[in-house]
Amino acid sequence: MLTKLSVKDLWITSNATFITLYSLYLSSWIIRLPFVASIPRIMTNIAVATAYFLTLYPQKQNLDRILENTNTFCFLFFLTNPPLLFMLPFYISSVVNVSSVVLTHPKLKKYAFASYCHAVNKNRENVIMLAYIIELCMIPLVILSSLLGYSSFFNMVSYGLLIKMSLKIDMMMRRALLIILQVIDSKIMNLPKDWQKLYMDLKDYMQVKHIVVNEEMKNK
Repeated sequence: MLTKLSVKDLWITSNATFITLYSLYLSSWIIRLPFVASIPRIMTNIAVATAYFLTLYPQKQNLDRILENTNTFCFLFFLTNPPLLFMLPFYISSVVNVSSVVLTHPKLKKYAFASYCHAVNKNRENVIMLAYIIELCMIPLVILSSLLGYSSFFNMVSYGLLIKMSLKIDMMMRRALLIILQVIDSKIMNLPKDWQKLYMDLKDYMQVKHIVVNEEMKNK
């Protein structure tokens, strides 16, 4: 049986593996790194899926809490082996989470990268908000990718369930949605009437399903 300490160590290792692999992928988009192409995408997905699974392990005897935990849906999403682009917001979140652990770990905070972790932790809320905004903006791409056959139907469904649960229980995710709506509101009048109507219908639907959006719009 895994102890609390071993779960934490495995969690750090899984996140560190995910961050390392994804950083290599990001670097390969900027500079030529031929060996990166030979790294199977599923290795990255397994690393981050393991990290999310380990956050659920302490709650293994409480099914209700597991089903109401967004990490459950993150775990399911990565089991579908999503394309690399869709991992970006989770990569940012992992960097934030690992940074906070590094700063409290006696053996890790003495290394040079701890200064970068300190900078990330100092701007933790803004960085997490950026991750959430990207996560919401990915929705059309996830749907389109599934419809065009670049990713699976289960990939789209699990992502949709993740977003739905996040909007239900995470105030920062609802704030991220509000920021996106405010930007669209400022630009929508420049679009054709049909697009404006489609947006307003969608916005009305979101206000019915997520009352917090409606209330926040009144108070902004």
